[in-house]
Amino acid sequence: DNSIYNPNFLDDPNLYAPKDRTVLLFPSLRESIIPFVRSKKESKNEMNEKFQRMHPDLPSSLTLSKIRKLKIMMLEIAIDMDVDISSVALAYVLLEKLILKNLIHKENRRCLACSYNFFNHYFD
Repeated sequence: DNSIYNPNFLDDPNLYAPKDRTVLLFPSLRESIIPFVRSKKESKNEMNEKFQRMHPDLPSSLTLSKIRKLKIMMLEIAIDMDVDISSVALAYVLLEKLILKNLIHKENRRCLACSYNFFNHYFD
């Protein structure tokens, strides 16, 4: 695929914010202004609903929170295996490209993420 990769297309940093929160984005800083406290579950559900509206072609079982948890898991495994951070970044790009091609879904996401880390460690 020769398309240009946009790291914010799938995992948009603005989707952290529920609609009742104001987010100010600066080059090296992200500030949130919260008028009142909402439950974490409500915020997470709202974020995942926004994600589904932005990406209706993706399986509904693959939520933004699952993708973000998967990235955290990949990073933790890479740190444990002493893998170079650039390899993790490449794994993130490959993961997102496969998600956008509908090749990754809820059932196979962890297996593929672990495979990326294994291959990155092997070829690093």
